[in-house]
Amino acid sequence: MSSTFESYLRNASVVGFEPMQDEPSYESFLSAHGLAPTEFLIPASKEILPEDVGQELRDTYPQNDVAVFMPGRQFDLSGTRHGRGHGWYDRLLTHVPETWLRVGVLSPDLLSAEPLVRKAWDQPVDVLLVKRPNGFEVIETGARPKFLEHSD
Repeated sequence: MSSTFESYLRNASVVGFEPMQDEPSYESFLSAHGLAPTEFLIPASKEILPEDVGQELRDTYPQNDVAVFMPGRQFDLSGTRHGRGHGWYDRLLTHVPETWLRVGVLSPDLLSAEPLVRKAWDQPVDVLLVKRPNGFEVIETGARPKFLEHSD
């Protein structure tokens, strides 16, 4: 695990998602590294507005470092994330502090070797957590250099 990522996670509150169908879980990664489990589970409902969840997160963690774990349908090495096409996570991320770490959780088949198109509203992830048969591969994307400056 990268020292910047590990350092951040040791002191961060974890916000995550409940995996649906083929989405890999990240909880075994947290426990394998002796990290705290998820403190806040993002509801798996399109009925809940991401703006409301963002406000609740800001109210719950006003002073905390937070790592937001999120699924996607495709990711690239530069941190571009494509979801289910509705922009829910993109909207959520515009309503939480920019200093919070963004972690994309994926299986190897969702990692694109080619760069993905990043639209103006697409919110990149800082770290890719790739579920492999023997554990997880951690890839820092460098998508948001300000995050790395904040973490040092």
